[in-house]
Amino acid sequence: MAVIQISKIQHRRGLRADLPQLSSAELGWVLDERKLYIGNGTTSEGAPAIGNTEILTQYSDILGSISSYTYKGTEVGYTAQTNQSGADIQRSLQVKLDDFINAKDFGIKGDGVTDDTAQINWMLNQVYSREHTNDKSFKTIYFSAGTYIVSDSIKFPRNATIIGSGANSTIFKRTGTNGRVGETSDSKQQTLANVGLGGALIPKNITISNCQFYNTTDDDCFLVDQANLVTFENIRFRGRHGIGNITTIGNRKAGVRVTRTSSQETRNIIFNGCDFTKLDLGFDCDEDANNIVFNNCFIHDNFAGIICGENITGIAPSVLGPVGVKVINTMFQNMYNIAIKTVTVKDFVSSFNTFTNCGVAGAGSVGTALVPVIDYDNDGNYSIGDNFDRTTVQQATHPNIQNNGKAVFGLYASDSIQYGYHKTEAGKQETLTDNTTNGNTLIDFDESVLTEVQINYTVLRDTHIRTGTLKIAGSNTAGYEVDDEFTETSDPGVAFIMDDANGVLQYNTTSTGTDATFKYRITKFA
Repeated sequence: MAVIQISKIQHRRGLRADLPQLSSAELGWVLDERKLYIGNGTTSEGAPAIGNTEILTQYSDILGSISSYTYKGTEVGYTAQTNQSGADIQRSLQVKLDDFINAKDFGIKGDGVTDDTAQINWMLNQVYSREHTNDKSFKTIYFSAGTYIVSDSIKFPRNATIIGSGANSTIFKRTGTNGRVGETSDSKQQTLANVGLGGALIPKNITISNCQFYNTTDDDCFLVDQANLVTFENIRFRGRHGIGNITTIGNRKAGVRVTRTSSQETRNIIFNGCDFTKLDLGFDCDEDANNIVFNNCFIHDNFAGIICGENITGIAPSVLGPVGVKVINTMFQNMYNIAIKTVTVKDFVSSFNTFTNCGVAGAGSVGTALVPVIDYDNDGNYSIGDNFDRTTVQQATHPNIQNNGKAVFGLYASDSIQYGYHKTEAGKQETLTDNTTNGNTLIDFDESVLTEVQINYTVLRDTHIRTGTLKIAGSNTAGYEVDDEFTETSDPGVAFIMDDANGVLQYNTTSTGTDATFKYRITKFA
């Protein structure tokens, strides 16, 4: 039924600039803004203030009109937040909500179906590149839980700060043709050879946290190129491989690859609490870079862990590959091949890390060692306080640390100190049984190759003290020579001999009714 006009009521109307003070309860319609106002009335009538009050319509700026947001924190007893003068601090709700950006405000779906590539890169360009000289533009972008499908690389510009809802909640997943999931870019979102063109500033101050880069194609997950001050926090870098041993290096694709150019070095790259899995390599860098830090990371179920300088393409005149790489408090687990390998690289530090089932074909202690756990092939590298699960038998084939005769410092709390070919084992103590004449086993070297060993020792028996050095040379195929040089207060009745056939140091003792204590430390050239 049509609306029938019974009577016509009109109120004040006109342009916003001409809106007068309305009488009490009088309505006024602003034509140019399509807004409706009502008069407050006078204070004598009880109005708190003289003026006009806007009546909300579909054209009202609701968020802009809420101009009294104050953080109260009522659950902990705050009543209001004030400035130093005691006045309440108030902000509009619009300004409050604009503190952070939700990616979905830019139409990005994250539904696991839609290709979000173009929209993500457009958003990053709008926020960080279009106004790259205006620091007010650099808002933090939040990606809520979801799978964001990408078919091309996401280009993270200078000053980008990206936060997800968790490493297994916010997932950037590359599908389709081979390519990276993400890479650093300059202030104009340019990459690779175009970095810095047109006056653009290099990639710098980029922070990405709480998300996953998952590449289902045969390529790297992330490229850090010509960048400075890039931080990854609680990031999972996941490759294309499935469950089970990855027994081939494939096309040598990495969770993260670091590169540079002749004019711009990459430096200060930090990984905190990151996870590298199902990859050819966890991390790969063959070019000059400086200060790369892994802290509290988990590198597991890959073909290999961290490899630096194996196919060196460093920039002249240095051509060093990465310098100052530090891996700290990190766990390497189920690495079919090497856990850490450096070639040419110097100042690489592995410290307080745990290595489990690395470089072993088979499970743990029953597997065959294929390669060392750590392989250093240059002077000036360190392993300090690392923990290994490799057995003595496995180490006889491939040691925990292969130093290749370089000036490499290794400190194992339960084993030895090693520097280059020189190795000093931890001090130990044995009891030498009284009245032994058949040659009891003391130290089993079990060596078929030439052995050069020096044993610094002290024998204590009653009041007798002997301090000396045993020098042993030879092999169990060619025979051994033993030289015992010592000083003693009086003869403790102890003699040392070698079992040439088996490479075993033995002892005999006289009968005094008292066992002897043998304290010793082995030094040898590995």
